[in-house]
Formats: sequence, structure tokens, C-alpha cells
Amino acid sequence: MMMPEFNINPNAIIIILLGIIACLFPVFSPMTSGMISGFAFFMIAISLLLFGLSIIGVNQIVGIVDIVLAFVAIFFSLSLIFNPQFVASFVSFITYFVGLLMIISGLFYAYIGQDYFYFTYLGISTVILGILYIIFGIFTGNPIHLGIIVGIWLIISGIFDCFKPKTH
Repeated sequence: MMMPEFNINPNAIIIILLGIIACLFPVFSPMTSGMISGFAFFMIAISLLLFGLSIIGVNQIVGIVDIVLAFVAIFFSLSLIFNPQFVASFVSFITYFVGLLMIISGLFYAYIGQDYFYFTYLGISTVILGILYIIFGIFTGNPIHLGIIVGIWLIISGIFDCFKPKTH
């Protein structure tokens, strides 16, 4: 296992800022819950895309998986934001999908973590927050809680991104 080296990078800063925004403004009063879920899902997608692009030089498999998941998430998030019929049809499915996306990503990161410690911790935190996302989505139905969970996950992801090895 490689020793961690802290290095601030633009992707980490953007991911952390998105997390802070999600925590400070988890819900905007004029938005519907579908649009809020779509916005939170879009932040997850952007985070996956940035993380995938930044890690592809260190581990191509992780980078490619993150980029593919990001494009799937971008499609669903934009559909949630701009298509009310889509939201009405899939609103309960989206909670499970976002949570499962986080859990799958987390398991994948934890598996890859044998080479770099930050993957292990990012994976564990992502699995835990994915489970919480599903639980809060099912039992509370309050998009504020979901936005805060996404914000916390983004902040944690950005911090762990600072421990990623530099690519040359």
C-alpha cells in the first residue's frame, strides 16, 4: 500500500465546493422534489466524471467505470430536472438507483483500495452514504435529507481526492 501524499488539485476543490453547496442549499423552495433529486443526482454525476478523469492515469479501470457511470447519471439527472413525466414515472426508482450507484461505486473503490488507501476509505464512506441515501429516501421522503447526504459524500470524496497519487 502506498503512503498517502496530500496534494490539492482543481477536481478536489470543485467536488468539495459542490458538496458545500449541496449542504448549504439542499432544497430550493420553488423547486419540485424531482428537480431537487435531479440536481443532487447531477452533482453526483459531475463528481464521478471529475474523479474518473482525474484517476484514469492512476487506474484506468476505475477511471473508465466512473466515467461510464457519470454519463448514465447525467442522462438520468437531466431527465429528472427537465422532464416532469419522467419524474412521475420513476421517482421511487431514482432513490434506489442513486443509492445503488453509490453502493456499487463504493464497493468498487474498496476493492481497488488494496493499492491506494484513499480508495478503501472512499469506498467505505460511499457504501455507508449510499445505504443512508436509500434509507432516508424510503422512510422520510424528504429531499432535504437526500441533498445533505449527497453534500457530505461530495465533501468526503473531494477530501479523499486530495490523497490521490499525482500522475506524470
